Amino acid sequence: MVTTNAQALLIKYLHTPTNEWYGPFMIILRDDEPERWYHEFGSPTHMHVPKTIEIVKNYGRCYAMNCAREHNLIADQFGCDVYNACWQWNDAIVLEYYKDVAPEPWDEWNAEITELGGWILPDGTYYECGRESHDGIAEIIYSLVTNKVQDNARRKVEEAGWLCVTEHQVHDYAVKITESQKVTVALILVSAREVAKGEHDFYNDRLDKFIEMLERQIARWQCNKN
Repeated sequence: MVTTNAQALLIKYLHTPTNEWYGPFMIILRDDEPERWYHEFGSPTHMHVPKTIEIVKNYGRCYAMNCAREHNLIADQFGCDVYNACWQWNDAIVLEYYKDVAPEPWDEWNAEITELGGWILPDGTYYECGRESHDGIAEIIYSLVTNKVQDNARRKVEEAGWLCVTEHQVHDYAVKITESQKVTVALILVSAREVAKGEHDFYNDRLDKFIEMLERQIARWQCNKN
């Protein structure tokens, strides 16, 4: 096993074809490979560093292990899973990164919806999620709530009563729904209807189908209540 020093950075980079800035997001930059970056936590994949980047924050030093052919051995040695075996660092770096990228709770009184779905906590607090980002948002928020980096966060937040709303379904089979969560779903529906009246960035009829799904869900709850 060979180790090498690295640093964890929060960056933005300029996408040359579109002249748009992407990010911020985490990279790992190894001292011995300054022309490449590695993606976030535990990833063995890398890409070449773009010509124009902005370092938003430097989280400090960590170290990487050249272990592509030793995954199982190192996983056993360090007591971590195979995916995360290539990187070792203090969890404080991860939590600090999560604080920097965590989404703000949705403000139903002052904001329109920007995503078709998210997580609703038992007290009605709502965090919006983009497509296929529910697991990542759950890990970020739940890690900050518990002040501990959480694996398998989706299972844990559902056990804690968080309600998952996707573009096609309200996953109420997984949790015991609170009245506060039902109120938040109704407020999301109100906002979605308002957004649908004007110009918006949702493609095709996705927003219309989202509204119809929420209407069916609320009607089902009302029917079951009666």
